[in-house]
Formats: sequence, structure tokens, C-alpha cells
Amino acid sequence: KNVRIYSIAIDESLRRQHFAEKLLAYCEDQIWKNHFRVISLEIREDNVASQRFFSKFGYQNYGKKAHFYEDNATALLYLKTKV
Repeated sequence: KNVRIYSIAIDESLRRQHFAEKLLAYCEDQIWKNHFRVISLEIREDNVASQRFFSKFGYQNYGKKAHFYEDNATALLYLKTKV
């Protein structure tokens, strides 16, 4: 079973307070508890901060999709698999 993370957003005033890490950890905990095995998501190719963030938590880039966003930007495809 797979699940896709569509969006994680933290208000600018709350950034750098580890809310994103806590939110992702909570989501992953719920996902694994519900017996999903794979989490997938897309990150804009120009969003280096998000790429670093998700890589830090074990997400791996496995490809890209051209013209994915409304402005035709490319998305990088990421996966995390329950071990």
C-alpha cells in the first residue's frame, strides 16, 4: 500500500522552530501504523530547501516529471519505504 504526501506547509512566522519535522514525524507515524509501505511526494526542481529537508528524513529521489506544475516547472519524485 502506498500513500502520497500532497503538501506540507508551515507559516513563515513559525519556521525554524522544528514544526515541519514534528508534523512529518507525526504523519509518518500514522502512515506506518496504518500499514502503508511507501510514501511518495513531488518537489519542485528549484526548491532545494525542500529537497534537503526530505532527504534528511530518508526520502530518495528516483526521477523527475517535466511540466508537472501549472507553470510547467519540473518535479523531482521522491520515495520513502518502510523497512
